[in-house]
Amino acid sequence: MTRLWMLWLTISACFGQPAVLTLAEAEAEALRRHPGVAAAELTAAAQAQTPRQVRSALAPQIGGAASGTGATDRARIAAGQLQNPIIFSRLGMGGNFNRLLFDGGRTKLPAQGAGARARSEKENANTMRARGRADGGGAGTGA
Repeated sequence: MTRLWMLWLTISACFGQPAVLTLAEAEAEALRRHPGVAAAELTAAAQAQTPRQVRSALAPQIGGAASGTGATDRARIAAGQLQNPIIFSRLGMGGNFNRLLFDGGRTKLPAQGAGARARSEKENANTMRARGRADGGGAGTGA
C-alpha cells in the first residue's frame, strides 16, 4: 500500500499544473535568464571595481619580514664553505611603511578613465537589457 501511495505522489508531482505567469513576470524571467544581459551586467560590475583598484595606489602600504637561523653546538659551517669559529642562533625582523606623497597625476588620471569605462559598461548593460526586452526575452540568437 505504501508503494502505491509513493507512486501516486511521484506521478502527481510530475504531471502537476504548470505555473501561470503574467506577461510582466514572463518578461522579467526571460531577462533574468538572457545570457547577453547577464554577461553585460557582470562585466559592468567588474568594471565598477576598477577605479577603486587604481586609487588603491594612493593608500599607505605596510610590509614586514622575519628571518632566523638556529645553530647546533660546535657548528662551524653556516653557508657553503665559509668557516666561522662560532656560529650563533639569531633572529632578525624588520618592517616598512610607505606613503605616497606626490605622484604627478599618475594615479588620478587613470582613476578618472576607469570611472568613465565603468559608466560606459553600465550603459552597455542597460542597452542589453532594453535589447532583451525588444527581442521578447530571446536568447540573443536573432530569433
